[in-house]
Amino acid sequence: MSSTIFNGTSRYSTDFQQVITRAVNIASLPITQLSQQKLKLQDQVTALNGLQASYSAVASVLAGIGTAASSGSIRATSGDSSIASPTVSGSPLAGTYTIDVTSVGTPSTAVSSATLPKITDPSSGGLSTASSITLSINGVDTQLAPGDNSLNSLAAAINNANAGAEATVVNIGGPNAADYRLFLKSSGLGGDTISLKDGTSELLDPLSTGTPAVYTVNGQPSGGISSNSRTVTIAPGLNVDLKGFGTTEIIVSRSTTSLQNALSGFVATFNAAVDATDAQRGKSGGALSGDSIVSSLAGALRNVVSYDTGSSSGIKGLADLGIQFDKSGKLTFDATVVSAFSAGQLASAASFLGDSTTGFLGFATNTLSGVADSTNGIIKASVTSVQETITDEQNRIDDTQRRVDTLRTNLQAKMAAADALIASLEQQVSYFTALFQAERDAARSSN
Repeated sequence: MSSTIFNGTSRYSTDFQQVITRAVNIASLPITQLSQQKLKLQDQVTALNGLQASYSAVASVLAGIGTAASSGSIRATSGDSSIASPTVSGSPLAGTYTIDVTSVGTPSTAVSSATLPKITDPSSGGLSTASSITLSINGVDTQLAPGDNSLNSLAAAINNANAGAEATVVNIGGPNAADYRLFLKSSGLGGDTISLKDGTSELLDPLSTGTPAVYTVNGQPSGGISSNSRTVTIAPGLNVDLKGFGTTEIIVSRSTTSLQNALSGFVATFNAAVDATDAQRGKSGGALSGDSIVSSLAGALRNVVSYDTGSSSGIKGLADLGIQFDKSGKLTFDATVVSAFSAGQLASAASFLGDSTTGFLGFATNTLSGVADSTNGIIKASVTSVQETITDEQNRIDDTQRRVDTLRTNLQAKMAAADALIASLEQQVSYFTALFQAERDAARSSN
């Protein structure tokens, strides 16, 4: 930008400066208007980003509701987790299950034969030079093809085969007398047989024959239940990991705490979105007051909470979960409604809520995605549109400023020329005035 100071030498230089200043100010009026419009647009972007955050928060809590409804309503606890630890995998019936563990079971084990050559380096030494070795678990053969003949490669091949045995390489020698052996353990419990052959030669010596896990549930059956796994199913949807000997109780109960917390979180974020939207309404509203997007967003919120299955029974709408509107248009949540649900009502609630693609949650997720999606939502589209307008406004400001600068430069040049001419004439006037005065003074002296 050129300097606005005009340096003249004539007595009219101040007037010339005022002419330049006034002309530049008038020409700059569009820049002021455009700058004010740009500030309003920037305020709109700020408001839209705030709404994006509010509506995204509502969308993010929906997944938590689905999780709480599907798996958080049933819990199982153990009186002594060192004996048995329960896991809910479905919807077991509430109740108490007494489990008595008389044996946690053991796997069968074997070790590479002591008659084989001693291996001091398992990365190069091996049990056999055969290209193919047969692993047999309970008579079921699996052909192994290690990458080389080393003990390490053979152990890796056994583990990768997933044939029912786990292999480790262990040094049973002293620090100065390495003796690496292959140890195998059956994956299951009980008397599994383990064999490893390179043709007809057995490469293993048996160490121990496994025993099954044995337990009873509620005292039945009298002889106990044998299992080749420490993870057992004691009721539909209820698994137990057998940890140690003894008797303990597994208690299955309904818990609505997680669902209550999830619904409470939804109500809080929903009301925050309502507040953020209302702040943009009316004469005293924010930068988006009067913009159609505010109505679109409010409509999306109304659609979400108006969801109704249309069913004549079960959970039909949010009101059946204790969620209602108050006089101010905000949602309220009565947690006692959910806490009093029976198992059947909890199942109905889970069906009503659904997941990200079904039920209320599917509908709400789809609706909010239309407005709050960070890529294709209408808020993002509005932000992009406003930012493009801001860029256009800035380009217009820059173009207008260049024209103003050109006007200033031209005016300064013209005024400088006029000022120089006037200054020259003023000098001539001063010269002739002084000359005439000198002649008059001379004439008076001669008389």
